[in-house]
This record gives sequence, structure tokens and C-alpha cells, in this order.
Amino acid sequence: MFSVHLKRIILVSLFCFSSLNAFSQFKSVFRQKEFEKKFDDIVKLYKSNNYIDLFNVVSQLKSFEIDVLKSKNSKLIVDYYYNCASFFVFFSNFNETNYYANKGLYFSKKSKDYYFVGKFYEIIGVSFDLIGEESKSFEMILLSEKYLTKYAPLKDRVDLYYNLNQSYYRKKDWPKVLKYGFLHISNAEIFKEKKSITMPLFIADAYMHKNDLAKAYQYLKTIDVNAIPKDQSYLSKCRNYYHIYGNYFMKIGDYKNASMMFLKSREFAEKERKKDLINSIEKAQSEKKIQQISHELDKIKNENFHVLQNNLYKNSIIILGIVLIISLLIIIKIQKSRSAFKSNANAQLQLKNTELTNALEIKSKFLNTISHEFRTPLNAIMGTLSLLHEDENNSDKLKIIENSTNYLNNLINQFFEYNFISKNGLKLVVEEKINLEVFINNLIASFESLYLNKNRTSISIDEKIHQNILFDSTRLTMVLNIILDNAFKFTDNGLIDVNLKFVESNEEFQKIIFLINDTGIGISEEKIDNVYDLFSYGSDEINLLYGGTGIGLALADKIVKLYDSHIDIQSELGKGTSVSFCLSFKKDMLNVVEEALITVPIKDRSKIKVLVVEDNKINMLLVTQILKNNGFLFKTAFNGQEAVECVEKENFSIIIMDIMMPIMDGFEASLIISELKKEIPIVALTAISEDINKEKFENSNIKQVLNKPLNVDELLFVIDKHCY
Repeated sequence: MFSVHLKRIILVSLFCFSSLNAFSQFKSVFRQKEFEKKFDDIVKLYKSNNYIDLFNVVSQLKSFEIDVLKSKNSKLIVDYYYNCASFFVFFSNFNETNYYANKGLYFSKKSKDYYFVGKFYEIIGVSFDLIGEESKSFEMILLSEKYLTKYAPLKDRVDLYYNLNQSYYRKKDWPKVLKYGFLHISNAEIFKEKKSITMPLFIADAYMHKNDLAKAYQYLKTIDVNAIPKDQSYLSKCRNYYHIYGNYFMKIGDYKNASMMFLKSREFAEKERKKDLINSIEKAQSEKKIQQISHELDKIKNENFHVLQNNLYKNSIIILGIVLIISLLIIIKIQKSRSAFKSNANAQLQLKNTELTNALEIKSKFLNTISHEFRTPLNAIMGTLSLLHEDENNSDKLKIIENSTNYLNNLINQFFEYNFISKNGLKLVVEEKINLEVFINNLIASFESLYLNKNRTSISIDEKIHQNILFDSTRLTMVLNIILDNAFKFTDNGLIDVNLKFVESNEEFQKIIFLINDTGIGISEEKIDNVYDLFSYGSDEINLLYGGTGIGLALADKIVKLYDSHIDIQSELGKGTSVSFCLSFKKDMLNVVEEALITVPIKDRSKIKVLVVEDNKINMLLVTQILKNNGFLFKTAFNGQEAVECVEKENFSIIIMDIMMPIMDGFEASLIISELKKEIPIVALTAISEDINKEKFENSNIKQVLNKPLNVDELLFVIDKHCY
């Protein structure tokens, strides 16, 4: 029986190809001539009005596809899907275009054939345009531009410039309409390619919107409406021609000619509506005819099947009976054995499930404990370093220690973040204010000071991007830190180029592509598919020379997948690497200022009394020394119970509360204190994960969470903020 998919192909084919005077315009392109001839011989059957031939065409194309895939020749496979996609898009068949184009995109990416990656994105973009999906079409055309600009010769970009011109025309981006219109016309003339006869029309309209009427008229008068080919889009092109010409006459005050042009535009619009109506009727008739043919073929097939069944039935009925009796006896025996085995297996499975549950619980507790035990001493080291920086004589030596400590801290954070995402598999909605320009510049500055390999850096942010966004800054920082760290690490005396490109936006959200290019050592073709694997390295030699854990890109890819995206890596050994990902950001429509730059009105610090609750004596000494150096009053408590007793006896401006403590932990103490004196703000300073314990922090009435290792500036800012 013919599948629903097959019937859909034939149905669309009937009213696409019943009259194909334009068929000869389609040209297939194979890199092996014998396959090109075979493909051409198949699709030529579409000239026929014979319905059976149309069924045969579909069948032959499918058979050809099977043969092509069996060849395992990547070039032949890519060529086949490209020609099929081009064929169907030529005749405005969206479903089949997308089927063949997406198949081709998969195989061209797999074979690293980036020229055809760009061509397939272009075809998909055009197919979305056919059904009015302008946003998806624009996204695909931009991806096509990315690949074709890099991998396609200028001659093969003529159609790309036409599609970019159309996309920006719909968006009313007049400078881009002019840019790509000129590129299309000039390159078509240079390479003697076919150029759009109506391209000057869109250029003229763009000039009219820029109020340059002289140039608008210069392009309008070059268009010969009688030369517009009478193809499927003839009526639409004529309607647009007269409408835009009418707008020109309106702008120059020639209302008589404007009226005539608008009248002709309406005439062509009416013809277009009538044509659409006729096509709809023909489509319905074709569909009915296809259903009749399909029904007849199914009927013939069923009749043949029943004849075959009757012939087989007589010869096989006795054998079937004997086999059935033997089978029943075997089944009874097996069932008895299986019942006993199943009971034993269920008991074993229950035991294994219990062991697995216990193991997972132990793993979770172990990681929480390790997190606390790692970050607590790191907090003491990093905090002490910040105090020692006051002595400028030791600054160079301290910088070495500080860089090593920061590296260890980042590694620990990556390890626990990877574990958290792998375990929970969810996206937390965190909205923090970020100014993209400040954010990116700060990241680059931190790497320039860390790496001394004389790299040049370049930052480019699309002017269309709304700079102030709401997003999870911690996870965005982690992703970019991983990518930038690789770029700086594997590049010596080269260029690190960071680009933020605008894709699309609405009133609330905007989509941005982050593109980080470097001129470093690159990745070989055989290794690039493995870069997302955990603990994966380019080679043992690279691991020895440059170090690293192999967690980074695996974690970065997991993070962006939480936001329905992925990391794309393009690289060539010895020439560099390009890493990109696309995210959607919520716009912050208020005036965003970096929190660290806000001047908070505060009291005299000598009048602010801080209760520090911390069971680790080294960390206690660190925090109290910071408070002392900055003029605060303070008192200490070494567990939650002592903290409650202090609050009962004295008043405090703010409480800095550790969480994991003996006798009474920080959660319980915070809850009791908030009931005693709810006006005192409580800020947690802890090494445990805020993500995992989010609900506990909220239920304990803790105002804010600061993570260890401690950032001294952040601590001072938070105290000032809550004590104004």
C-alpha cells in the first residue's frame, strides 16, 4: 500500500507539474556525470500528464535514494539531496523541500562539506519564505550567509544576495536592502548570471523610504514591465511594480499618474486572486483523482494478496496445526520455568534498585560535603590574598598565587555545576541585570591579565542589540569563561575575536549569536566530533603541553542545551577555531547600571554593627579582619545557637550567617532570628550550593546568598546595601 508520505508527494506534484513550460529552467548538478543523467531521466517524467508516470517518478526517486545511501559516497549523497531539494523548491513544494534539505544538511555537516551546509540553509530559508514563515526564513538565510561568505566563491553568492535583499526588504531595513541589492546586480553582471528583473524595483522603493526620489526614479525607469517573464509570479511582480510606481508619483505630487498606477496594481491583484481560486479548484480536482487512483491500486494489491493467501492456505493449514500443538507444549514448559525465574529476578531487581537508590543518595551527600570542604579553605586563601594585596611589595608574588587559586576555584565550580545539571536536568529561571558591553569587556580584561601569550583581542557588538538584559549571569559567565579560556590557552601571539550578532527581536526578547574566533592551534577533523565528550582532549600531547581537565566544553554544551540551544564548533588544524552559540535574552527596559558602580547611601560604618556567625576559625578571622579594616563594628558567634543568644541580648544592623555548623545550622538559626527580630537582614555566606538548597534559603527568610570563596567587594557592597 502506498504510504501517506508518498501520496502527499504525488498530490503536490500533480498541480505543480501538470503544465511545466518552465521545467527546462531547472538544472541538476552532480559532481559525477553518470548520476546526473540518471537523476535527469527520472525527473523528466514530470513533463507527462499521465498519473501512472507520476507514481513511477516518485518510486524511482525513492529507489535512487536507497542506492545513493548504500554507496556511502558522501559527495554523491550530498549532491542527491541538494538536487532533490533544489528541484522541489523550484516548484514551491515546501514539505518535500524541507525533507530533502534537512537530510542534506545532516550529511553535509557530517562530511564537513561547509559549502553545501550554506547552500542547504539557503534552500531551507527560501522554503520557509514560501509558506510565510518570515522569522524562520530570515534565521536560515543568516546561517547561509555565515557559511557561504566563508566557503563559497563570489560567483555562487548571487542568489544569496538576492535572498538577503528580500529578507531585509520585509524587515524594512532599507540600508541592507540597498547593500544586498547592489551586490546582487553587480555580481550577476560580472559573472553573467541571471539577475532578478525586479531587483531595481526594491532598490527604488528603498530610496523612496530614504526620501531620495531622484535615485528612486533612476532605478524605476530601468524596469521594462513588458520584459517580466510570465511565470507563476508574473501577476505578483506586476502588481508590486505598479504599486511602487504609484507611491513614487504620490511622493512627487503627480496624483493623476499615481491614480493610474494604483488602478493597474488593483487589476493585477484581481487577476492574481482569480488565478489562486482556479488553482484551488484544480488542486481539489487533482486530489480527488489521486484518491481514485490510489484506491484502485490498493484494491488491485489487496486482490493479489488474497489470491496468494488462498494458494498458501491449503498447503500450510496442516503444517500450521502441527506447529501450533508443539508450540503450546513448549510454551507450557517454558512458562513454568519462567515463573520461577521471574520471581527470583524480581527479588534481585528490587535489591539492586535499593542499592542504586542508596548509592545515589550517598553520592549526593558526598558531593555536598566535598563542595563545602573544598570551598571553605579556598575562601580563606582568596580572602587572605585580598587583604595581602594592600602590601604592594608582594603584589607580583601574590598575583601568581591568586591566579592559581582562581583556576582551582573555577575548576571546582565547573565540576559541581556539571554534576548538578546532569542530576537535575532542568533550567532554573534566574533573572539578573546584565549590561552586555560591560560584561564582555570585563571578561576579556580578566583573561588578558591572566595569560601572558601576547594575544590581541577584538570585541564587536551589533548596534541593533539591546545592551541591557535579564539573564543568569553565573551560567553565562561560565560558558564564556570556558570558551575564552580555550581560545587564550591554545593561541600564542595571535588574535581572539569576540562578536555578538543580532538575529531577531520582539518587544520583550531578543536572540543573539555569540561568536568567538581564534587563530590558535585548531582541531583536527578526526577529533572535532569528540570535543563535547567529558574528559576529552585533542591528543595526549596537547594535554601534556596545555593541561586541562576535559570538563569545560562538555559543561558549556550542557548549559546552553538548558536554554534550547547548542554549541557549534568549526576548526581547522593549524589555522584556528570558531565557536558559536545562540541564546534568547529578555530585555531590561529600565536603565541598567552595573550594581558594583551604584552609589548606595549608607550610614557611618562605625555605627554599623555586624554579627558574624562562622564555625571555621580561619574564615572567622578573615571576615572580621575585613570588617575591621573597613571600619565596621562586629561580634562573633561560632554556631547558630550562639547567634540566637546574641540577638536576644543585643541589636545588630546585619547578620552574616554560615550554613553548615554544629549544634544548630544556619537555616534553623535564621528562621528563629527572623521571628525574634524580623527587621535584621540575614545574609548567608556559605560554600553549599544555592541551586540545590534554593527552597531552604527562601523558607529561612535569608535575604541574600553570598558564595564562598568570598568576594570582598561584594561583601562590602551587600552590607552597605542592606544598612542604608
